Amino acid sequence: MATFRIRPDEHFVRDTEAARFLRSHLNDPSIITIYNRLTNNWFIAYWLHRDTGVAYDVEDLGPEPTLSRTLVQFMERTKVGTTMKDIKGLLLRKHRTQQAQEEVESMEYQDAWKWAKKRTGDRAPVPWAFDSSVAT
Repeated sequence: MATFRIRPDEHFVRDTEAARFLRSHLNDPSIITIYNRLTNNWFIAYWLHRDTGVAYDVEDLGPEPTLSRTLVQFMERTKVGTTMKDIKGLLLRKHRTQQAQEEVESMEYQDAWKWAKKRTGDRAPVPWAFDSSVAT
């Protein structure tokens, strides 16, 4: 289970019977089913930011979008005592923390490049995004 961004070339958001059942059963309009074209599997997710395409993966359904009794009971138990607003707030805080960490790592990478350029007298521009092919 992780936060991810929906990629149009990889993911297809489809309204399936499983998603409709869970939305009505759990009274949660943010539940969706997504087909992953690379793995040929369906999975259940929550919308976090519909406008930007950010979702939270809940469970892999396999090659067919069918629900098991165990999955429905698990989702019912996780709903008890918490609201969707609480869950989304927690996930969004986690996502922001992850973004902040990536920004810090990027700044450290840029500082290392600047130091190396200064030491060697290189005049090439500093790459702004981390590229693993450059670092190796």
